[in-house]
Order: sequence, then C-alpha cells, then structure tokens
Amino acid sequence: MKYDHPSERPAGVMSERRVTIVSAVLAGLGPASLSLFTPAMPEIVHAFGTTEDAVKMTLGLYFAGFAVTQLVCGPLADGFGRKPVTLAFLGIYLVGSLGALLAPSIEVLILSRLLQGAGAAVGLSLSRAIVRDLFAHEQSARILNLITLILALAPALAPTIGGLVMQIAGWHAIFSIMFLMGIAALLTVRFALAKPSNAIRAGHGQKRSSGPTGSCSAAAISCSPASSSPARWAPTTRRRQCCPSS
Repeated sequence: MKYDHPSERPAGVMSERRVTIVSAVLAGLGPASLSLFTPAMPEIVHAFGTTEDAVKMTLGLYFAGFAVTQLVCGPLADGFGRKPVTLAFLGIYLVGSLGALLAPSIEVLILSRLLQGAGAAVGLSLSRAIVRDLFAHEQSARILNLITLILALAPALAPTIGGLVMQIAGWHAIFSIMFLMGIAALLTVRFALAKPSNAIRAGHGQKRSSGPTGSCSAAAISCSPASSSPARWAPTTRRRQCCPSS
C-alpha cells in the first residue's frame, strides 16, 4: 500500500528518510563503478602488457552485464522479494570487485567487470521499485528526483575521484574503493531495508476485499466467531458474501 502522508504509515513501515538513503546508495553504485575505472585504463594497458582494445572490453562487458541484468532482476524481485534479490546481486558485485582487485590477467579483469555490471544493475532497477512500493505523489517525487540527481552527479564526479586515487595509491586502489562501496551498499540493504510488513499486506488485502460500497468491510465484524449477538449474524446472505468460508 502507498502512503500519501506520514501519519498514514503504520508502525514498522520504512520512513521517507530511510527509503531515500537506501535508494540513493543503490542508485549511485552502478554509475560510480563505471566512471571510477576510466582514468586507470591507460595504466592497465601497461600493467597487463595488453592492448587498448582489450582494456576497452572491460567497459563493453560492464555495460552488457548492466543492461541484461536489468531485464531479469525486476521479475526476480517481484517473485522472491526486494531484499533477498538485492542482497544476492550485491554479492555478485562484490565477487566481481574482488576479482578485479586481484586479477592476474586482462581476461580475469574483463570477466570481473562483467560480474560487476551484472551486480550493480540491481541498484538502478530496484531503487525506484522500492520507492513506488511505499510512497506516492509528493513523497515519491522527492525521492525519485534525488535518484535522478545522483545518476547525473555520479558519472561526473567519479572520474575525478578515480584519477586522484590512482595518482595516490595506484589503479588497484580504485577496485578497493569499489569493493568497499559494495560492502557499504550490502550493509545498508541488510539493516535498513525492511521486509514487507504485515500492515502493508493487510492493506492490500483490505483493498481487494472491499466492495464498491464498502459493505463487506462493515460486515467483517459480523463474521467474527467472537460475535454472539444474533443481530450481528443477520442477514445470512450478507454474511456468506463477505465470509464465504463460513
């Protein structure tokens, strides 16, 4: 159920600030991981004794993993839940980041970048889905506008940060930062992203059970076994329409 105002949100449902933090961390992971790497490409050519075309494949396969995964992580999240699917793909991202950090050859680096792209795609897909699950109208617009701002700023700022890191600590440090980003995102999702609450499920159930005039919701009391007054069990046809199992 979406909530137009904070006072409508039951206890246990994520607040706007909490959803904003989770969405911002997830949305920025993919663009930042792409742009942090670009200043190190000439250095990697010399480090592995390879060609520029081979190093450029690390970008191409990152994009491929990023694009293809977006087609599947949404349906998977609908079937298995936002949180477990997000954690699983962030785990893939961490494996790719660790592989890139320890890569002994350009081939391993290319494969690791493919895994990074596949794992990071979940952030862009599900950050918006999480917002739309919980909020509507002004609240949803505020959070989605922030996500759009992050998507614009991350590719602009990350190359500068990556270049400074490479000058100070070498190109391996860039992948160390990506690995730390992945851990930060995973911990944020693990502890800040709540599972769908009973209140949300109940809200959806009430929407489905309510008739056009709301008569069933009013008759729900009369269907309760605790009701002993004969007047509350009449008329019989109305009770059976609202409580077909009785």
